[in-house]
Amino acid sequence: MMRRRKIGILALQETHYTEDYVASITERYGDALHVEYSAMPGRQAARAGGVALIFYKPIANVIGIETKIIIPGRAMVVKVPWHGDDVLNVHVGYAPNDHNENKEHWETLEEYYRENPQWKPDIACFDTNIVADGLDRLPAHEDHQGAVKALTSFLNACSLVDGWRKENPNVAAFTYTQLTTPASHSRIDRIYVKKTRWRQCRNWDMAYTAFDGVPTDHKRVSCEITTAAVPEQGHGRYTLPIFSVKSKKMTKMINETGISLHKEMNEITPETRTEEYNAQILYDAWKTRVNEAIRSHAKQNIPKAKKEIEDLEEQL
Repeated sequence: MMRRRKIGILALQETHYTEDYVASITERYGDALHVEYSAMPGRQAARAGGVALIFYKPIANVIGIETKIIIPGRAMVVKVPWHGDDVLNVHVGYAPNDHNENKEHWETLEEYYRENPQWKPDIACFDTNIVADGLDRLPAHEDHQGAVKALTSFLNACSLVDGWRKENPNVAAFTYTQLTTPASHSRIDRIYVKKTRWRQCRNWDMAYTAFDGVPTDHKRVSCEITTAAVPEQGHGRYTLPIFSVKSKKMTKMINETGISLHKEMNEITPETRTEEYNAQILYDAWKTRVNEAIRSHAKQNIPKAKKEIEDLEEQL
């Protein structure tokens, strides 16, 4: 999934990772993946809690990273050397369900970062287990006010903003569905971003992971983050969509017109060749015609594919 989706850093909660399990991941996928994790203390490790950050080495740097475990199995921050002198502090957290413990969780984090400001997160990935806004829960109801105030205080102290909500101020969308009667929906999975870095983030998304072969009861929340030091890049060279190239209709059209082009090019003689009629002009016209046909095919079929994906997501 990380290779297919080009995910550099994946934050996981409720992992139940143990030392032996992480060792098996490293042994099998060590060339591509690096794991930083924190497990619950003692026998709880394999049964509850646990947080982790998975680094995909072809995209994310793992040389020189530092890790601080704030609350074992609940909160961890990793300092990642990024572009040039830039450093990215990435926090992963899994807040308790119990309201009083949830409140204490945010208070502990706020105190830690107040005492260790050099570790304050640039990106914080959470399963908060509470929401502060009625728009983030259906049916709407107020969460424990003590826990909500503690969460808000922590976010303010670390200058963090809810990136997806800031990008979608009036949208009701949810990452977790509790199959009760009636069903309960909530947006408890979030990526908080430091205020000064929010404009460096884009492509905020929430999506099911079942299509990636990773069935979970939570949606994956994602975004892209860039650094101000990176030079501006264009869109790059246009490439033909793979599904169009594999289409029997498009393949037949390309083959037939290509054979016709080849025949016409072979019929050109020194006497008939001109600046307006030659192999280069014919080839350029053929490429333009093929590109236009494939673009038209893609415009017709991409909406159909999106509709099929939306239908499958509704069924999930």
